[in-house]
Amino acid sequence: MCRLEKLAQYFERFARKEVRDSSPLYRRLASAVAGDRDLVDLAGHAPSGPTPNLFLAAVHYLLLQGVPHRLAAFYPTVSGSAPMSGDPFPDFRAFCFEHAEQVRFLLSTRKVQTNEVRRCGILLPAFNCIASRRPGRPLALVEVGTSAGLLLSWDRYEYAYSGEKQSYGVQGSTVQIECAVRGRRRPPFRSVLPRVSRRIGIDLDPIDVHDPDQILWLQAFMWGDQPERVQRLRQAIGIASRQPIELLAGDALEVLPAATSGISREAVPVVFHSHTLNQFSPEARRRLEEMLSSLSQGRRIYKLSLEGTGQGATSQSRMELTVWSDGQAAERWLLAYYEPHGEWIEWLEESL
Repeated sequence: MCRLEKLAQYFERFARKEVRDSSPLYRRLASAVAGDRDLVDLAGHAPSGPTPNLFLAAVHYLLLQGVPHRLAAFYPTVSGSAPMSGDPFPDFRAFCFEHAEQVRFLLSTRKVQTNEVRRCGILLPAFNCIASRRPGRPLALVEVGTSAGLLLSWDRYEYAYSGEKQSYGVQGSTVQIECAVRGRRRPPFRSVLPRVSRRIGIDLDPIDVHDPDQILWLQAFMWGDQPERVQRLRQAIGIASRQPIELLAGDALEVLPAATSGISREAVPVVFHSHTLNQFSPEARRRLEEMLSSLSQGRRIYKLSLEGTGQGATSQSRMELTVWSDGQAAERWLLAYYEPHGEWIEWLEESL
């Protein structure tokens, strides 16, 4: 199978799996791109993936910049109103080729950057779970693939979970996160959230929340027909701009040892990532495991993983916790299944 055929399959899978139930606009566009060899060829200028995310973001970014085109009327995030009726693909295709040079430049020079703030609703019970294992100790958080570090501000938001009579986190926060609870088990909630002593984000190209163009690029990765996600993102950016996060630029496999070495012995090191490993090669994933093994010599390290697994009907997002101690993965837990954008969580806490 040639490269373009594989890339077309990626777009088809993106339409069928990633946005099928969440974004009618992107489902239509991705499915149509998959059947258009010229557009697939244009998208192929991206040196690395996930290519559908990057390609759709490049178009969204240009529209957000104010490039005039009829296509903008199909994007509520751009127009500020309900999407225009009709098929958006003919205008999308025309836009791509009218601005092909700009699209190619973005694909070849920019990286995928996402911060889905609503995932903090999935992280909160996991951090509670870890804190309960080391009572009285603060958490030292290190996020791999942090973008702007907005998930590291998780304890600065307010949370409402279905079935709960009270909210959690900061009452009256500008960032309000709602999450449905599925299944029979209640996630671990605490009236008082765990203390956080350090917040460190690692990214190849971290987003500066004070740079309007970088923020626009981050916003471009929100689906174009989901303005509520953009609003939540901007509110989280407002908090981050007032309470900065420690961001480190570089490859996590090179930066992680230095990042963890500065964590005090009193704190509990928690390394976490969310939908990041799809950009890691199998070799890079193996090296990350080896690094955590090495770093756990003499101290316990918790690794929290939020990643999608499988394909098609078997695809699901899983939150797993691994406890590293003295070079060994001493414990592994499947904590929960969850919706990738944080709409719901099903708590399990089952040993693997």
